[in-house]
Amino acid sequence: MANNVKKHIDISNFKNILFDCDGVLWHGQKVHNGAVETINRIRAMGKRVLFVTNNSSNARFDYFHKIAVLGFKPVDETDVFCSAHSAALLITKAWKPDSKVFVVGTMAMGHALELLGRKWTGVKPEASLSDYDTSPRNIAANTTDLDDKIDFVLVGLDHNLSYRRLIKAATYLANPDCRLIATNRDQRLVIDQGDRCLTIPGTGVIVRAVEEASGRVAELVGKPERIMFDEMVAEHGIDPSETLIVGDNLETDILFGKNCGITTVLVTSGCSTEEDIERLNIYPDYLLNDINDLLI
Repeated sequence: MANNVKKHIDISNFKNILFDCDGVLWHGQKVHNGAVETINRIRAMGKRVLFVTNNSSNARFDYFHKIAVLGFKPVDETDVFCSAHSAALLITKAWKPDSKVFVVGTMAMGHALELLGRKWTGVKPEASLSDYDTSPRNIAANTTDLDDKIDFVLVGLDHNLSYRRLIKAATYLANPDCRLIATNRDQRLVIDQGDRCLTIPGTGVIVRAVEEASGRVAELVGKPERIMFDEMVAEHGIDPSETLIVGDNLETDILFGKNCGITTVLVTSGCSTEEDIERLNIYPDYLLNDINDLLI
C-alpha cells in the first residue's frame, strides 16, 4: 500500500545524495521554489551532491553550466551524469579504429562523442520526401548518401526527426554487427500551460520507432539501467549503502535506485504521483512532496 511508504527521512546517515533534475530541481528554466537553498544546505552538511539526468539534449558541460547558473554550485563536471556522456563512454569501450556512429538525436550527443575522439554523422536536417511520389522504389532511389561503415546507431531526443533519418537508421541496423544504443526510454513530458497541458513526446517514442523499423532492441544507457551509477562508483568511489537518490519518476529514477541497491525518495513535484505507486507497483523507500522536505 502506498500509504505505508515512509513520509519522513533523516538524511544524516547518507554520504551521497543523487538528484534527478527536471521535475525535482527545476521545470524547464524555472527553479523549484527553495531548491537552491536546500541543495546548498545539504552540501554544507558535508554531503556529496551529484546530478543525474536522462535528458540527452545537452552534453555534460552544458548541464554543469546550467546547474551552476541556476545557483546549485556543482564542484566540477564530474558532479554531473547525463545520458549523452554515458552513451559516448559506452561506445568508446567497444570502439575500433575505423568505427563511426550514426546519431539520431541532438548536436550535444555528437559533441559528447567528439570529446572522446569518436567519429559520427547524422543530426543535420534531412531533405524532405516529395508528397507526390513516395513509393518505396522512389524513396530508395533518392536515398543515396548512406555511409559505407556505421558500427553504432545512437538514438536520443531528436527534435528534427524525419522519415529519411529513420530509413537510414534501419538500413544501418540491417547489419547485425551494428549496435543500437539509446539514451533512455522516457515516454513523455507534460507541460502545464494553465488552460491546458501540452504533451511532448519523449525519447522513448523515437527509440520505439527505430526498433520497430529495424527489428532490433536497443541497449539502454539511461535510468533505470545502472550504467550511470557504475560511472559514479568509478569516478567518486561511492558506496551504495551510503547513497540516496531523489527523483520524480517511478519508472526511471526509483527503478534506477532499486537496480543499484540505493535508497529511493520519490518527490511528487514532477512526473509521478502517490496514486501511481500502487498502479505501477513500484514502491519507493520514501515519499515526499518536494526536495525541501528532505530537511524537515
